[in-house]
Amino acid sequence: MSGYEAGLYPVREPKFKWMYVVSSISPPPSATEDFTKLTRVHDWRNYVPECLRKAWPDLLEETRMAVALVCDDVASDEEWE
Repeated sequence: MSGYEAGLYPVREPKFKWMYVVSSISPPPSATEDFTKLTRVHDWRNYVPECLRKAWPDLLEETRMAVALVCDDVASDEEWE
């Protein structure tokens, strides 16, 4: 089983050392992520700013994953009745 299959994704920390984090984002965000097909609740894509959506295909894989992880953390705090 690869790291991606196990839910482990490489993310660079500020000192540029590789580390792995466990993520609920599966599959990992791709360069062709479709931001027009959002779900209503707990969808990390809802929290990606428009300026990053426009630049998404040009971002590095590590950058896309970092953005997705931060947005996923925000989305996980949503409370719905």
